[in-house]
Amino acid sequence: MINLLITHTIIPPLSLSWWIGNLLSIVFITIILKYLKKQTEAIQRKWEIGFFVYIVLHVLVWQIYYIYTNTWNAGETLPLQLCDISRILGGFLMFKFNQLLFEFIIMLGLGGALQSLLTPEIAMIYNPLTHVDYYLSHALIMIFGLYFFYVKGKRLRKNSWIYTFLLGLILMSILGVFNYFTGGNYMFLSEKPIVENPLVIGDWPFYILAFIAAGLGNILLSYWLFRWKRWG
Repeated sequence: MINLLITHTIIPPLSLSWWIGNLLSIVFITIILKYLKKQTEAIQRKWEIGFFVYIVLHVLVWQIYYIYTNTWNAGETLPLQLCDISRILGGFLMFKFNQLLFEFIIMLGLGGALQSLLTPEIAMIYNPLTHVDYYLSHALIMIFGLYFFYVKGKRLRKNSWIYTFLLGLILMSILGVFNYFTGGNYMFLSEKPIVENPLVIGDWPFYILAFIAAGLGNILLSYWLFRWKRWG
């Protein structure tokens, strides 16, 4: 592993800060989805483009910030954690709908974002701005997936859970190789997260098997929930 330049800050679950962050995230997600549900397609399209532009700028600004503060390194500050990838793909999904990306966000992105909100680990220089950014960024992942399900009426294809699971394994393999050459820890494949998480079982590499099993369980649950259920 490289010598980490970016601090990792834990928000203790069930603490006051944890409750405030999660409750505000739920309110924000609900308000945005309810608002967009009532709007015309023209207005919805403006919001879609706005979300896309925000995600592009968000990535660029943070990379520039890391370079400016001399904290950028290929093994740590690229947006290659699962939630980072889900958020970027969600932004492109807003720009142009793609069924495979939609299924990825629904079956992997939502579960990853939810897990991050329940056990927050902020992997950046901690301050009030990055605290808000953490919750906003993960709330946006949930908005991107739920928007197309709840507002636009998109649904999962039959057996799409298989494609999503295989895509997740391919992504893990690619990032595993990338971690090897950069000394990184993207998707926590080189070293387990420091946050207390019941899904983190054992040491390396055994906890990765638990990650895969939990990921498959989340994919199957999401497949059942979002393929068969009809929400108002």
